[in-house]
Amino acid sequence: MSPIITTISNSGARGKVRAPGAGPVAAPFFSDDFAGPARNNANGFTWNSTGARVAPVVFDGFNCLRFRFGPDAIGEDSSAEQRFEMGRNLSELWVEYDLHIPSNFALRADFPANNKFLALWTDTYDAAGRITVVLEYERNGTDSSRSRSIANGSESQAAGMLSNAGDRTYTESFITAAKAGAWYRIRVHFRMASASGQTNGVFEVMMGNELVWRSRSDYVWYPVNGSSVAYIRNGYLMGWANSGFTDETDFHLRDIKFYDSDPQWGMV
Repeated sequence: MSPIITTISNSGARGKVRAPGAGPVAAPFFSDDFAGPARNNANGFTWNSTGARVAPVVFDGFNCLRFRFGPDAIGEDSSAEQRFEMGRNLSELWVEYDLHIPSNFALRADFPANNKFLALWTDTYDAAGRITVVLEYERNGTDSSRSRSIANGSESQAAGMLSNAGDRTYTESFITAAKAGAWYRIRVHFRMASASGQTNGVFEVMMGNELVWRSRSDYVWYPVNGSSVAYIRNGYLMGWANSGFTDETDFHLRDIKFYDSDPQWGMV
């Protein structure tokens, strides 16, 4: 059985590392271990729009959701996407889960190359005047063993959400060939800016020991035109693989938790 890499360091992070025995950690408002044929809907949270390429399975001895991509011919792509509605309007969110990177994982050079990993939005996906943030991964130049992660606001509102309209930020070594065949603890933290024009929002992701992505200080993370719709409520896991996968490529996800208060991971 592949090890689950769960040790979280604070290398490069702004914030305190929670010491053992430092007090109670916030309880998740929703969690799911994917045991049994039906996914758990509770406390206002609902799983939605599961396609045939997302299924509950037992993998590596764990109850999991399987996200199946490929096989895709060159020029074709595939999607495995699990949507969710959290049942509450949130200005800040923490999510954690274990993700198994397929042992045959390989990013191919097939434009467009950006593959979805996680998205969060208000009540309507990619709509003017609303927040939509997407974390993606893509091939790093000509090197299929390296990848880079991307985050951006939806194109329909980028000029209002970002200081640099339509801009994206990149970081190296997100999901790579070197990580294939192992489990990683994914931890995500998103916080809205405190007001229109402020840059104190944050979007950051840790993968095992590594801080793999954090938004720049000039990201706004607030709706356009001072809209009162300043929250996130919906999202999806994984999603469309624009590059496609030459072979059948299965990601597995287990033991997911959603928090609306700080679980003290040492993130910003």
